[in-house]
Amino acid sequence: MLVRFCADAIGCSYVVGERSDAVLIGVIVALSADLGLVNEYRAEKAVDTLRAKIRHRAVVLCDGRPQEVEVIGLVDSGWDHDQDAVCVEVS
Repeated sequence: MLVRFCADAIGCSYVVGERSDAVLIGVIVALSADLGLVNEYRAEKAVDTLRAKIRHRAVVLCDGRPQEVEVIGLVDSGWDHDQDAVCVEVS
């Protein structure tokens, strides 16, 4: 919505002969878009860093003994959770 408003302002400024204003508005819009992309990139990197620090572990019973494993290992190992696993306790 704001970009559309700025585009209209650029067009109006150009039509009425205020070409310097049109260029200035265009530069401000372009810088704003660039800053938005940079912030989005940094936020994505921060989320990736936080995800890398989080470890999801589960305690499973294997041959009757509790064993701590990575949750992703349960999915990657090909277990059919509907038949092979029962959630006993969640913390």
